[in-house]
This record gives sequence, structure tokens and C-alpha cells, in this order.
Amino acid sequence: VDSEVLDHVAPADREAVHSRMRLVDESPFESMALRKDGSIMSVETCSGSALHKGQRVIVTAMRDITERKLVERRLRHSEERYRIVAENISDVIMTMDLDLQMTFLSQSVDQLLGSKPDKLVGRSFASLMTVDAAQIALLSIQEELELEGVPGTDPMRSRTLDLDFI
Repeated sequence: VDSEVLDHVAPADREAVHSRMRLVDESPFESMALRKDGSIMSVETCSGSALHKGQRVIVTAMRDITERKLVERRLRHSEERYRIVAENISDVIMTMDLDLQMTFLSQSVDQLLGSKPDKLVGRSFASLMTVDAAQIALLSIQEELELEGVPGTDPMRSRTLDLDFI
């Protein structure tokens, strides 16, 4: 393995990167690398073998993923904040797919309906409501879907409905 590549790897990761390069495992892996100024960055590394002038050589490519890692970290923090709110709010928070099957329910649904969220995920949201409430909800969803893409419509809009559950 060419030590020149390893010179760009952060000291703490050199052994692991060296091992992966020797295995010629072509699946990408993450490690830390050194920038020209000596600062450390996150990289995704891929290695493979090739023939060069009749000799088998290891070809390695590193891609800076520092920005991606930062975005992933921010997303995890955002999801954690959302989870804390969703688990501690008394209102029911629900998400559905386009078939109107529930994909998420906050813990508060247990207090309201006496059912754990995981027992309700995958069911139609209308199955939890009276017939009249389901019709009101479906009409509201239809109205909101019709507004999608209409110029000047607030993409962050929300609608609160007071519905009767069974």
C-alpha cells in the first residue's frame, strides 16, 4: 500500500484505512483525513485494484463529506427535538401516507384512545373517527392537496380540525 495515500489520513484512522485498502474492499467507508492546512475532515474512501504497467496496484479515492456529516448531525438534533415534543404533547400528532394510512402517531394517542401508537400505524386514519368526522377530515385533506403548487400558497400552512374519535 502506497504510504502517500496514508499520509492524507488522520493519524487515528491510518491503521483502519490501511487494513481496508489491503483487503481491496471496494465498498465505501468513512474515515477522517487531513487537509493541506492540517485540519481534519470527514471523508468517504473507496479502494479497488487495477493493473498498471502489468502490475496490480491499489487505487484509492477520497471524497470530502464534511458538509454531509454536518447536515446529518443537524437532522439528528432536529429529529430529537421533534421526538421530545411529539412524546410530551397532549395533542395527537399524526402523519399519513398518500393512501391515508397512518405512518406515525404521537404517544398521546394512548391517552385519547387507549391504544399504543404502534398498534395503529398502518391503519386508515378514518377507522379512528366517527363517519362525520372522517368525512370532514377527508374533505380538508382534499382541499389541502388541491392547494399544493398554487402560487402564493404558504407551504408551511397548517390546519387544525376538531374531530370526534370513536
